[in-house]
Amino acid sequence: MSVGKCVGSTCNTLSSALENIEHGVLAQTHIEMNNPSPKESWSELTRIAPRWFAFLAALAYGTGYLCVSTFLNYFGIRESGGDFFRTKFIHVGILFLLFPFSILLPFVLAVSLRRSARRQAELAKVELEANRSSPVLMSAESNRDIPAKSEAEEPFRIHFSGILSFMNMCVIIYILMLFAPRSFILSKIHMFPIIIVVSLFGSHLIEYFVDSFIVPRRSEAFSRGLRWTFLIGIIGSLDFLTFDGFFPQLREIFWGETLTPKGAGYYMLLLALIPYVISRTNKQARKAPSERARFQVKLSGVCFSLMLYLAATVAFALHVYPKIPVAKGGGNYADSPAVTIRLHQDARTYLPDMEYEALKRDLSTPNRYIVIEETPASLFLARKDDAGGPQNWCWMRRLPSIVELRRETADQIRYTMATP
Repeated sequence: MSVGKCVGSTCNTLSSALENIEHGVLAQTHIEMNNPSPKESWSELTRIAPRWFAFLAALAYGTGYLCVSTFLNYFGIRESGGDFFRTKFIHVGILFLLFPFSILLPFVLAVSLRRSARRQAELAKVELEANRSSPVLMSAESNRDIPAKSEAEEPFRIHFSGILSFMNMCVIIYILMLFAPRSFILSKIHMFPIIIVVSLFGSHLIEYFVDSFIVPRRSEAFSRGLRWTFLIGIIGSLDFLTFDGFFPQLREIFWGETLTPKGAGYYMLLLALIPYVISRTNKQARKAPSERARFQVKLSGVCFSLMLYLAATVAFALHVYPKIPVAKGGGNYADSPAVTIRLHQDARTYLPDMEYEALKRDLSTPNRYIVIEETPASLFLARKDDAGGPQNWCWMRRLPSIVELRRETADQIRYTMATP
C-alpha cells in the first residue's frame, strides 16, 4: 500500500511540474495572484533546495554509473563492486544532464514564456475592446492620464528571434564544453566571448535604435526585420567563422559518418520526447473519468518516460560519451597522454622470465600505450596503433585489446602529454 502511495505521489509531482511549465508559470496573471514576499520566497527556496540538490546528485550519480559501465563493457572492462563509489560517475552524470539543463529546459521555458506573453497580449486586447464598448468605462478612462498609463504598462514580449539567439549561445557553450578538442579551443578561443557579448547586447542595441530613430507606426515591422537580419547575418556569420574547419566533426558527432543517423541525435531525441510524453499524459489524465483512471494514465506516462531516460542513457554511452575528450571526462582518447611504465622487480614472481622481459620492453617503449581506465588496484591499457587508433575507437565498432596491469607491479609510470 505504501508503494502505491509513493508511486502516486511521484506521478502527481511530475505531472504537476510539467503542467505548470505547460501553462506558463511565469505568466503575469499568475504572478499578480500569487506573488509572495521576498522573505517567504527565500524561506521556500531554502526549504526545497536541499531536496532538489539531493535528487539531482543522486540522478547524476546513477546516470553516470550506467553510462560508464555500458561504455567500458564494450572494451571488456567490468566495474567491480568496490569501485561503485567514485566521483567520476558524478562527473559523467553532469555531462549527461548538461544537454537537458542547458539547452532543452531553457528552450521549453522560453517557449512557455512566449506563450504566456501572447496570452497576456490577447487578454489585454479583449479587455481594451470591452472597455471601448462600455460607455461607463469609456467615460472613466477619459478622466485618466492615458499616455502615462501606456508608458507605465510596457507589454511583456519575447521575440522568436531572441529565443533563437539565446539558444544559439547555449548550443555554442554546450559544444565548447563537451566536444571541442584542446587544439580547436586554443585556435578559436577569441570567438566565443564575441558571440556571447553580441548575443546578449545585440537586442538591446536594436531596441535603442528603433525607439530613437524610427517612427512608432513603423517600429514594430522595422524591429522585427532588423532582429532577423541581425540573427542571420551577424550571429550566423560569427558561428560560421567560429566553427569553420570543425563542421565535418560536428556532423559526425551529431549525425554520424554514414547517410543514416548514428550520432548524438538519438540521445537528444529521446530526452526531448520525455517532456512531450509527460505533456500528453497530463492532457489525457484531465480527460479521465475517475481518479483511478487518472492515476493509471499518469503512471503509464511516468513508466514510459523512465524507459526513454534509460534508452537515452545507453545512447549517450555509445554515441556521445565516446566523442567527448578524456580531459573533459569523456571517452575520446585521441588527445590522451601516452604512458611509459617501468615494471617492478617483484613482477618476476608473477611472470616467466621471457614474458617479463618482453612485457618490460613493450611497456617501456615511448608513445605506445594509453590508459583506458584506472582503478585503485589496476591500470587498463591499450596500444595506440591497435584497431585503427583512438580516432577510430570513438565509433565503437573496432576496439583495441585491453591489457590489465596491477598497480603493485608498476615501479614508475610516466605520462607524455600529446602536443596540441
